[in-house]
Amino acid sequence: MPPLSAEVDVFRVPHYRMKSLVNRSLRRYAEADFTDNLVPNSLLVHLRRLLEDIRTHESIEESLIMKQLVERVGGLPGPRPDCWAKLNDHTCVMPKIVDLVAEITLALASTSRKVDAKAVVGATYYLVHSVYLEHIVEEEGLIMSLLLDYFNPEELVQLKRVVVNEHARSMIGFSTACCEYGSGCVGNEISFDLDMRSAGGLPFESCEEAWACLEAAVGDLRPEDLKPKITVISCQVS
Repeated sequence: MPPLSAEVDVFRVPHYRMKSLVNRSLRRYAEADFTDNLVPNSLLVHLRRLLEDIRTHESIEESLIMKQLVERVGGLPGPRPDCWAKLNDHTCVMPKIVDLVAEITLALASTSRKVDAKAVVGATYYLVHSVYLEHIVEEEGLIMSLLLDYFNPEELVQLKRVVVNEHARSMIGFSTACCEYGSGCVGNEISFDLDMRSAGGLPFESCEEAWACLEAAVGDLRPEDLKPKITVISCQVS
């Protein structure tokens, strides 16, 4: 998909902030002193707060963007996009991740076995980053391409304005100065990819490796329907 005009890119402003927060959390992990026994729990508490912020962000997108998109595509005659089933089933996995981090926190605190707390926390951060990266890729690729196909530019400008205003109203720290179209943070891009995890010091090559670390340390906590893998989702619109 070619570069989008800032005026119609409904995800650009809120995603800028969320990518910044997630990357900042990776730096927090990379700089943590794990010789302090309080650090692992402190990092997991921070991660749970971050996830609650992400969940609020996703709730706004679901109610303001996805609802309109599903109604628009579903209300038109003719063939559905090839990815209609995926679009219609676009649900956020963040609640499951929030619960998972809570379980890991409890398991780490209650286990009597000696475990590598740095590895356990690192595996948790790796999985959170993986799941959210997959979600970001889907929204900025598949979902945005559908918005461009089914909404005209004027509608997207208005939708973006509503989305940005709701984020500013609902989310603490969402700077309205960051929401000026074409200026400030909107003109910049943030690296949010696999390389960021390496830079953050996360010692894993795959989600399966991270899951294995967690399972060895605190048991199998993985929900059956939560098996994040990094994939680039493509969609051919009929």
